[in-house]
Amino acid sequence: MTTLDTLLMILISIILIVGVYQFYFFPQNHPFKEPKELSTRVDDKIPFIPGWAWLYSGLYYPMIIGLVFSISSFQQFAYIVANFLLLAFIQILFFTFYPIVTPARWRDFSKSPGKSQKFLKYVQSFDAASNCFPSMHVSVAMMTSLHMINNGAALHPAIVTAIWSFPVFIAISCLLTKQHYIVDTIFGALLGAFVFWIYIV
Repeated sequence: MTTLDTLLMILISIILIVGVYQFYFFPQNHPFKEPKELSTRVDDKIPFIPGWAWLYSGLYYPMIIGLVFSISSFQQFAYIVANFLLLAFIQILFFTFYPIVTPARWRDFSKSPGKSQKFLKYVQSFDAASNCFPSMHVSVAMMTSLHMINNGAALHPAIVTAIWSFPVFIAISCLLTKQHYIVDTIFGALLGAFVFWIYIV
């Protein structure tokens, strides 16, 4: 792989991320059915820590792009892209036919204004309260880590720990920013692992 190959894969990845988001937003802008809430007592007891919003968005995209550096050929890149497109397709089916929404009170930051809240509010101005189940943040993070491990990126225990920390921290950030329910993160991780398994077999 040359530097040009890597740059092209990064460019293609960015274009694909932007493109997939157009389909991601479609169920929000054109709802097929009324979304419902899934909040539990446990979900309500999880504290809102707005500082995690920076990790929620700031770590997510660099790690996805970072996957490119573990890829050894354009053929491998094409298969991995197809795997992520399959994941996106399944996610959008859930968002369309089983829409879940977070409570409006979780998005009310009027009592605690701050930079992190403003940043999270900016993110939410694009991403509505629906498209919760399963968590696409967690499923993509899980599958990204699995592909990195499979591609041989983890040659040192510290790197392995860092790679596996990615989906864990993303899941925690989803909960502490009140963007998702607990069940969203669990099923997001399971879905990411399942779609990766399809890639392996």
